[in-house]
Amino acid sequence: MEKLANVIANFNTAGRVRPLWLQFDPLEETLPIKILEATTGQAESSSGRYMTYICKVKNKYNNDIEIKLRHYKKEDKWYAIYNNSTEF
Repeated sequence: MEKLANVIANFNTAGRVRPLWLQFDPLEETLPIKILEATTGQAESSSGRYMTYICKVKNKYNNDIEIKLRHYKKEDKWYAIYNNSTEF
């Protein structure tokens, strides 16, 4: 499943991006999810349109789960990609 997400990220002077927090729909009053670890992937399109980050987060049962975050640079939008059965 791919879902639009709000992400708080750190952008440094070298141009590196590190996602720190993730939140799905704030209107549904979902809590922000702390990103414990983020590994930068390569741009997955030949045009470098987006970057993918492999992130480790804790779900509501305190289990580690892995999700992908995809940042579309031109649109400046983030999408979370995860298994449909994943519970946050």
